[in-house]
Amino acid sequence: MPINFFAASRIDTLFEKLYERTHQIEKSVFETLDIVTQTKGIEQWITFQYADRKGVAANIKFLKPNDIIFKVYAALDGPSQVTF
Repeated sequence: MPINFFAASRIDTLFEKLYERTHQIEKSVFETLDIVTQTKGIEQWITFQYADRKGVAANIKFLKPNDIIFKVYAALDGPSQVTF
């Protein structure tokens, strides 16, 4: 599971970098593309942009920052239950 971080002051510049990187990846139609966003509005905007470019936006899974941290933690064999 590669992790890429992109930073820019404009959302359309971020999307261009995201699209260039993910458009080159050869994936099975059953594999999801995980994208970390902070708001539902950004998720919808990215979905519309993908659909505009490719004709359809499918198998895109949007995660929140906490979700991806837990996913990385689990990939590193961390315990599934954490108590404080």
